[in-house]
Amino acid sequence: MKIITAFPSSHIQGQSAPWRLTDVIFSFFIGLFLSSLPPLFPGTEAEGAFWCEFFSLFLQIAGLAFTPVFLLRKLYSFRALPSLGFLPPEKAGLFHGGILGGLLLSLLNILLSSLMLWILPESLSQEQSVLLILDQANTPLKMFLVFIQLLILAPLGEELLFRAFLYPALLKRLKIWPAILLSSLIFAALHLNLAAFLPLFIGGLGFNIIYARWGNLLYCAVAHAIWNGVSLLVYFLS
Repeated sequence: MKIITAFPSSHIQGQSAPWRLTDVIFSFFIGLFLSSLPPLFPGTEAEGAFWCEFFSLFLQIAGLAFTPVFLLRKLYSFRALPSLGFLPPEKAGLFHGGILGGLLLSLLNILLSSLMLWILPESLSQEQSVLLILDQANTPLKMFLVFIQLLILAPLGEELLFRAFLYPALLKRLKIWPAILLSSLIFAALHLNLAAFLPLFIGGLGFNIIYARWGNLLYCAVAHAIWNGVSLLVYFLS
C-alpha cells in the first residue's frame, strides 16, 4: 500500500493526540448550542434575518474552533496550537497541498454539485445557510463580514475541528483510511444538506488527505478557503 507511506504524519497524529472522541462530541454540542443562541435574543429577528443567520453561523464556528483549544490547554495541559497542526508553512507543501489541492477540490465540487442538482428532484434541493446570508448581504459592510467569515473563519474553524481534532481521535481506534473516510463522512453529514452531501464528502476526503500527508492545518485551511472562494465566484456568476 504505497499510498499509506505518503502519510508520514498520520501515525504521529494518532499516537500523540491526548484527547478522546468524547471531547470531540462535546465540541460538536458546544458549536450547535452557540449557533442556537441568536434567535433567543429579543429583537434579533426584527432587526433582520441577515444578522440572525450571520451571528448563528459565527457562534457555531467560534464554538467549533475554540472548544478544542480550550480542552487541550485546560484539561490536558497540552501545547494547543502545534498539537493541532498550526505549524510554520513550507513553500512546497503550501503550494501543492493548499493551493493546488484547493483548486482541484473546487473543480470537483463544481462538477459534483451540478451532477447532484441534475439528479435530485427540486424538492430535495436545499440552500445552505451561507447562501441565505449572501442573498441578504445588501450593504458593503455585510458583504465584507460574510467574506471574512467564509474565507477565513469558517475554513479555520471547520478544519480545526474535523481534521485536527476529530481525525487524530479516530486514528487512535482506526487505521488511516477508515479514519479518513469516517471523518469525511461526518463532515458531510453535519452540514445537513442532501444535495451537497457528495461534494462535501469528497471535499472532506481531500482536506483529510492533505492533513494526513503534511500534518499542517494551515494547508487544509488554505485549500478550504479556495474551495469557499470558488463557490462564491460561481454564486456571483450565476
